[in-house]
Amino acid sequence: MSERENVEVKALAVHPGEYIAEELEARGWSEYKLAKESRLPLDVVRGILLCAIDINANHAAALATAFGVSPLFFRNLQATYDTWILVRATALAKTRIADLEKENERLRAAANKHGWAHVLNIIYHIGMWKLERTHDKDTQ
Repeated sequence: MSERENVEVKALAVHPGEYIAEELEARGWSEYKLAKESRLPLDVVRGILLCAIDINANHAAALATAFGVSPLFFRNLQATYDTWILVRATALAKTRIADLEKENERLRAAANKHGWAHVLNIIYHIGMWKLERTHDKDTQ
């Protein structure tokens, strides 16, 4: 991966709350000031800044009013971040599956050598079932 691609990937990994926190600092605004300007509840503003709350359409409209930009700016920040999370989770799942398949082949060869192939087949399917459950939890 080139240095530019690496920087672009890291930029995608930033929750919109981090961008907003930087903008607040640049403007000299407090959380309270943003809550007042956007008419969002203070706990929602804090949640966004702590990256615990994602920006929905209502938040985007309110933030756009406060900062004088389009709501699409904040929706796009959130969509880009969400896409990065999904791509990352998918890549991790593919890596886990590939690793599991390699280990399966190694164990299958050893099992065949000792006549345990049927036992290994059961263990493999249990491992795949666990992996699918882990992947489902990661993408929720």
